[in-house]
Amino acid sequence: MSARYSIAALALAVAAAGTVYQLKYSVREREGSLWRLRAAVQEEVWRIRTLEADLAFLTRPERLALQAPQLGMVPVTPEALARLEDIPRVDQIPVAVIGGVTPVSAVPVPRPARR
Repeated sequence: MSARYSIAALALAVAAAGTVYQLKYSVREREGSLWRLRAAVQEEVWRIRTLEADLAFLTRPERLALQAPQLGMVPVTPEALARLEDIPRVDQIPVAVIGGVTPVSAVPVPRPARR
């Protein structure tokens, strides 16, 4: 009987060794993919920082001020903006009623009395 136990113990030891061997190489493979992912993340972080630096350089006010005349840009004048009288009041905006229900945004807002 002790020969059966010895053979069973040897078989279990070989199976355990095979499992540990397989687990070891599986862990090594996963570690390799983890390092590759970390390197890819670092590369993307570097690209983002580079793009942010480029954007900061390209949008400097003094640089834009120098390029504005080349692009035909001129400062905004008060005449180019709309006057307050040209903007319709809320109660003057036409509202489409859908399905017999008036949207809440179409309900007139009471105005405070003018002094």
